[in-house]
Amino acid sequence: MTTITPKVEAAIASLRSSGTQAPNTSGPTIVLSTVYTRYTPKSVEALQWALEKGFIVDVDIETNLRAGEGAWEDLEEFLVKAIPTSHRGKIILSNILPAPDDREYLSQRVRTRTRRREIAELAS
Repeated sequence: MTTITPKVEAAIASLRSSGTQAPNTSGPTIVLSTVYTRYTPKSVEALQWALEKGFIVDVDIETNLRAGEGAWEDLEEFLVKAIPTSHRGKIILSNILPAPDDREYLSQRVRTRTRRREIAELAS
């Protein structure tokens, strides 16, 4: 459920072709920005590259995470696959928390995850 916007894909392709290395720490900080709407292998590859090169990437979550477990699991799969084991970059997740009036929904999600963890521990 992730789509890297065409501007970011073009910027990453341009940086790759120019042989750009890690961002220069003596100048202004370059922050790449993208919008998460759905998972795609191409977006995983792009985020991996940016993180390996040391860029900061702001990922704006624009999907309905309340649509069910599938939306959360897709986001989790995207992040697990996209974050390399050894990287210098950073990720900013924007717009990920529910609105303040959704506290009951958030607490229900926490209870569900806790229960799943307890069941997994009992099964092992």
